[in-house]
Amino acid sequence: MKKDIQFWQSHIEAHSGSGLSKKAYCTKEKLIYTTFIGWCRRLAKKKNLPSFIEVKPFSKDHFRKIPEDPGRILIKYDQQSGFQIELNLSLSILERVFSK
Repeated sequence: MKKDIQFWQSHIEAHSGSGLSKKAYCTKEKLIYTTFIGWCRRLAKKKNLPSFIEVKPFSKDHFRKIPEDPGRILIKYDQQSGFQIELNLSLSILERVFSK
């Protein structure tokens, strides 16, 4: 039986929330591992997500304007979950970032 795109999308989403490796998920769900990997790649390409995003640094002058402890921004990326952004900033820093 040929499986359609919705079948694979639902399995890819279920895998991302399962906490299992791709291999373990395929074994549990009785899926062919190489086929699952192929669909993961195919659907990731359909999303048109760039594999590399250039992040340009600020000038040194920009950092002189920020207080010594501005907080932090943590950005993580993986192909299954996409981007995860964790902000730990003061309100005054956020206002300055988004006011420009």
